[in-house]
Parts: sequence; structure tokens; C-alpha cells
Amino acid sequence: MEGITIPPEVYTNPVVLWVIVAGVALGLLIKFGKSYASQLAPLFTWWSQRDVRRLQRQGELEKAAEALNDQRNRLLSVQLSGVSAQLEGVLRQAREDAERHHREIESVRNQLSATQAQLADTQVQLTKALAEIASLRSELAAYQASSPQTKS
Repeated sequence: MEGITIPPEVYTNPVVLWVIVAGVALGLLIKFGKSYASQLAPLFTWWSQRDVRRLQRQGELEKAAEALNDQRNRLLSVQLSGVSAQLEGVLRQAREDAERHHREIESVRNQLSATQAQLADTQVQLTKALAEIASLRSELAAYQASSPQTKS
């Protein structure tokens, strides 16, 4: 057996080292585990319940996230209600302004119609006056032509 040697690359390989460490740990656990089982029981219990604790934490986080989401939804609803009220106020004001402008336009149209009627009446009177002036001029011209003119 002297001729058989283990090259150093074998026992310095990380995989081999981990296998050796695991074997030693397993051997120690088997030898001393029975005597320390009662002392190590809380550690094994803690280790075995880590998934349960993780699920509980995840459930608590989900409940907290749901509560925050509900709170955010309530706040957004309040904000949207405020924005809706503002928009309704703006719409109501716009309608009132539109009605007021419509009344003003109607008032101006009525004034314009009255002014146009007065203008038409004035034009008729002016036409009559111009016709009368023309007839008076012609009468004056006829009078001046028929009467003797005195020159001094």
C-alpha cells in the first residue's frame, strides 16, 4: 500500500472539502445529538417553523398593504369629490355667465331693433322734408320768376 498516494489536488478540491466537513458534522451530530437533543429541540423547532413565520409576516404585510390601499382609496375618493364639486361650480358659473351674456345680447338686439326703427322713421321724415324743401324751392323759384325784381 505504500505505492498508493492521494494527490494533493483531490483533498484540496472545494467539493471534497465540503463533503468532508459535512461528514464530520453528520458524525458529530449522530454521536452527540442524542445527548443534546433536548437542548437542541428549540433550535430545531425554530428552524422548522421558519416557513410558518415567513407566511405570517407575508400575511401581516398584505393586511397592512390592503389597509393602506383602502386608506389611499378613501383619500382619492375625497379628492375626486372635491374636484367634482369644483367642476360643478365652474360649470354652473359658466352656465350663469352664458345666460347673462344671452340676456345682454338680446337686450342689445332689442336696442338695435329700436334704433333701426327710429332710423327708418327718421329717414322717412328726412325724405318727406327733402321733398317739401324741393317743392318750396320750386315754388320760391316760380315766385321769384313771377314777381318783378327791383334793383336799387
